[in-house]
Amino acid sequence: AVPREEMDSILQENKTIREQLRAMENLNFQIRAEAQTERTALGESNVGLQTRLHETEGLAVAQKDQSKALYDQVQTLQGRVSQLEQALAERDARSQQQVARIAQLEGSLRAAEEAHRREVDGLHLRYQQEIFMIRHLGLDGPGGPSSGSMAPG
Repeated sequence: AVPREEMDSILQENKTIREQLRAMENLNFQIRAEAQTERTALGESNVGLQTRLHETEGLAVAQKDQSKALYDQVQTLQGRVSQLEQALAERDARSQQQVARIAQLEGSLRAAEEAHRREVDGLHLRYQQEIFMIRHLGLDGPGGPSSGSMAPG
């Protein structure tokens, strides 16, 4: 038979081991509870992050669409600016042609005025020469100014 002291010692040791085991089980339970709490929090956080990710992706898509629309609008405006610049260049070219044509017409007009002035001057000179001839050569007829008579005639 096992002596009583040894038996008491074994029972005490058994009791101590059981208490330690219970303490370890309690600790294990607490650790599992904390782990579950952490998992739940992480899950909720993950859901929140996924929601924010989807929102961010939605915003990114919206911004991309908006950027594309703005890019298209800029391209359209640049095309319109090019058209307007081309129309302006064509109008400037026509204006320069008109200015050149006006200068040409002004030159022709001055030449015509000069020719007309010379012709008028020539006719005037010829008229004065004929009057001189008539008066001094007596070709204006009897009673004319060259005869000294005042009678019309």
